[in-house]
Amino acid sequence: MSSKSIYLHHNRVSHALDFGVLLNMTSLCLIESNEAELVSNPSEKVELGREGKGVFIYGARDNLVWNNQFSQNDIGIYMAMGGEGNRVFENRFIDNQSQVKYVGDALLEWSYGGRGNYWSSYQSWSGDGLQVGKDVYRPNDNLDRLFWLYPEANFLMGSPIVMLLKWAQREFDIVEDTGIIDSFPLSTPSASSGFIDESDMTLVESDSLSFGGIFMGNSAVSVNEVSHHFGDFSALKQVSFSVEQGQTMALLGHNGAGKSTLIKIILGLITPESGEVSLMGVGQCLLSRESRVRMGYLPENVSFYDKLTGEEILTYFAALKGVTKAKVATLIEDFGLGYAKDRQLKTYSKGMKQRLGFAQAILSEPDILMLDEPTVGLDPQASQFLYGKIAELKRIGCAVIVCTHELSLIESHIDMAMIMAKGERLALGDLNQLRLQSGLKVALKCDGLAQVVKQESSLLSLYQDDALYFDVELQEQVVRCLTSQYGKFDFSLSKPGLTQIYRHFIGHDMDSHIGSEQATRITPKESILTRLSSQFLKMRNA
Repeated sequence: MSSKSIYLHHNRVSHALDFGVLLNMTSLCLIESNEAELVSNPSEKVELGREGKGVFIYGARDNLVWNNQFSQNDIGIYMAMGGEGNRVFENRFIDNQSQVKYVGDALLEWSYGGRGNYWSSYQSWSGDGLQVGKDVYRPNDNLDRLFWLYPEANFLMGSPIVMLLKWAQREFDIVEDTGIIDSFPLSTPSASSGFIDESDMTLVESDSLSFGGIFMGNSAVSVNEVSHHFGDFSALKQVSFSVEQGQTMALLGHNGAGKSTLIKIILGLITPESGEVSLMGVGQCLLSRESRVRMGYLPENVSFYDKLTGEEILTYFAALKGVTKAKVATLIEDFGLGYAKDRQLKTYSKGMKQRLGFAQAILSEPDILMLDEPTVGLDPQASQFLYGKIAELKRIGCAVIVCTHELSLIESHIDMAMIMAKGERLALGDLNQLRLQSGLKVALKCDGLAQVVKQESSLLSLYQDDALYFDVELQEQVVRCLTSQYGKFDFSLSKPGLTQIYRHFIGHDMDSHIGSEQATRITPKESILTRLSSQFLKMRNA
């Protein structure tokens, strides 16, 4: 419960009653290469929510469920209430009575990087040899949600009218505004990549199995009390943070906040006046003698040799980094630059140059990747492609630091963020921690809330404008009260996003900064116009 950074792998759960694995209010967890089978409640009349679940994810966020198998359970995977940012892909859902149960107000995409999940109940194959289906797959739709919310209607589940509705949804591609969607369902079960070996797995025969508190990863970048000056200007003031292997941190702040100086210090281009920097557990001052850290860097403005071709540029950097030409050829194809590899760089568009720069940054499969405004000027598809590549690097342990102003775009791709202003750290943590630090409230709305508040005095102080507003740490308590005591399951949760949090910490500072700049630009122009007008009037009246 309320655990963070769990790494759960190589486990098998069989013949449990309620659930195989429970993730309750967890975040930043990796659930990989596990099997849950025959999790089933044998009671003739199973109480709502007591069905056997392979994995039960409750109020969890930013977890990765990858390369698992869920078979012959009442429900393969059950996700309920308040979850966000979870990624579920390359899993195998085989012969579960219900493949997925999801209750929420959002449409969740369960594929990633063009790879979805294998569903034994999916039949729409392309027939052209591709590994993905020609149609999207919706294992959980509004009809499922309806039966979940109104269990008294369960007797209609197999009726002709419901079968007709499901057929109509499938045949006429009726778009659902809630539920699960898999845009790239797999035609064959994804390979286990050698992770699952029966001799290495733990066989568990129990009523339930839960895991928590396992620490994942080691420190890749550690900055401790770093300060630096340029003459009388203080660029950094005792800045500290740590990024673990496999984590992505957003480095946020207005121009002049100290981000570029910090990046140069981590890259070893500047030696800080005070403080310590460690990379992969080794002090920066010892790296040249005792250790070698593979680092990648993509600056905001990519600058290569205009008269070289794309392939020549990557080959040049590959030679510097000791990377083979075969790796260069693979990256060129992966980044969709094969058609332009023999063209000079001066003919490349902004997006093409950015992709080439990103390929250069990851040539050596870096331990640490530094990105400065990687998606500026890119279209949404190109931006998602870059973040897909970042996710692949994270899976093999790469630590990523991204400096960006595109907060809404990066929010779903980060594990933590650090907000800076005037060389100081203002806030640091994952989204939930930043919400707590900011004091911004979660908003919950549902039908009949006013009547509930009249009966439940503990909610009265949280009630305002037909909604409940509370700190994120109270979410579990409030949700449990509404669901268990008043049967309220159909509600919406609105949490402060990264943009709101950012504005809370430095918005006023930015406004005043921009305002002063505008004043210095506009005031002289206005005074000149005033003087010219005055001279013109004098000349006309003369």
